[in-house]
Amino acid sequence: MQIPILRLGEDYHSADLVELNDNLVTHTANPGLIRRDLLNIEKSKAALDAIPAETLADYCEAAAELFMHADLPCGDSTQSPAEYIESLSALTRLPHTLVKMNMGKIYEAMSQIRTVISGLTRGIPLEMFDAGLASLDGLDVNYYPATSSLGVSLPSNAPAVNSLWLPALVMK
Repeated sequence: MQIPILRLGEDYHSADLVELNDNLVTHTANPGLIRRDLLNIEKSKAALDAIPAETLADYCEAAAELFMHADLPCGDSTQSPAEYIESLSALTRLPHTLVKMNMGKIYEAMSQIRTVISGLTRGIPLEMFDAGLASLDGLDVNYYPATSSLGVSLPSNAPAVNSLWLPALVMK
């Protein structure tokens, strides 16, 4: 299986390949490729801003179900949840039970994204991420993202950390 880079929503097959095991090759992005993509980041941010936060939360909840139960595209193939567990276990050397438990943590964060964001923001409504302003208990509050992009470098030995950055997608 070959896993391409996802560049601004599109698969990209790089000349830089890393063979992870006998059956898995991943394409990698060099710093020049990342710099080039950053030139178009405002266009990507505008596309994200055009989607209401409520809709993004709906997408996240639907994606949770797909992540946990569906066969999903993965590179040049598809992958079932059981195959995901097996391949991630082979890649990270984590036991299947731990990978499955981490998969459950990611699922819970995605399926309960509204609750997670409410906890992080002390109940501020999702509309605030669209308008930048909201009223909470009679007080006006504002929200302004500090950046127009998010780069995430994740350790391969702790897949559940993926659940930590998920709210950023809805919070724009």
